[in-house]
Amino acid sequence: MAIHPQQSATDVKARRMQRQPLRNWLRVLRIPNLFTVPAEPVAAFYMASSASLRDSVTLAWTLAAILCIYAAGLIWNDVFDRRRDAQARLLRPIAMGLISPRVAASVAWLLAGCGSLLAWHVGVVPFAMSIALIASVLAYDRFFKKISVLGVVTMGLCRGLSFLMGAAAAATGLSFSARIWIAAAIVTTYVATVTELARRERYPHNPSLEVWGPATATLLGLLFFIPFIHEWTWPYSLLIFFVLALPVAAGAHLHGFRTTRNLPRTLECKERIVRVLPPWVGYLIAHLLWLSMFFILSAGITIDTLTVCAILLACWLINRVLARWFYAS
Repeated sequence: MAIHPQQSATDVKARRMQRQPLRNWLRVLRIPNLFTVPAEPVAAFYMASSASLRDSVTLAWTLAAILCIYAAGLIWNDVFDRRRDAQARLLRPIAMGLISPRVAASVAWLLAGCGSLLAWHVGVVPFAMSIALIASVLAYDRFFKKISVLGVVTMGLCRGLSFLMGAAAAATGLSFSARIWIAAAIVTTYVATVTELARRERYPHNPSLEVWGPATATLLGLLFFIPFIHEWTWPYSLLIFFVLALPVAAGAHLHGFRTTRNLPRTLECKERIVRVLPPWVGYLIAHLLWLSMFFILSAGITIDTLTVCAILLACWLINRVLARWFYAS
């Protein structure tokens, strides 16, 4: 009986994965994506606080809380999808039985609990938002993911809540300025469009329409956001937009458009789509770091904000390096 080359290669990878327990956990946690987690809360924190009131310790507690909840959501995702992944997505550690679903679920609940406790240390409002974030993540992973519009919106709200937690850590209550709410809406819409693209990565189709979703959300959102930039940064606002936001928002999607526009609508293209779309989705998730740099600079161009942007740029570079060895979608 002949062995299909792809099946043989998969078996070799599976045997290799059995000897890499730490690497398997890093796969489940989508280690490249973890470096995108600081994007939204850091941007919101700098937008909601004045230079004299910024507390790096408070920001660190907030980032730790969000990182724990984000990691829990990634684990829950693979736990709930393990049967479907065993058929459609090969080499997922939980689906392959390399990590026990019970152990993985226990770790996820532990991380979620730690995240809520860390948020409580920051304040009552961030704690309430952390509970809402955990509920949204669970709802998406367990129920809403299979429902087209509801699942996409819920995933967008998860990153939107992450943004608002950063703002709540720097402000009192929910009395955010208009630009905070608008930026949160931009993040939510962007992530929702990327989620819609990721939802279809396993199906044989030509994603020529979805490719424009993230780019459109970014460009229209930033254009609408510009009037809300602080007055004293106005001389620099258009420079920020045309030098940073506009080229990145447009250029970030050209590679994906080039690689997908000619895919035929046939079953034969399924393997190619599964190979092409996940790396591109990971790239679009990393694009949140660039979007956050724009929001941070909109709060004022200072040594402080430029330093934070440099740190986010380093996170983007690390994400791109790790994406060569770990999947992000």
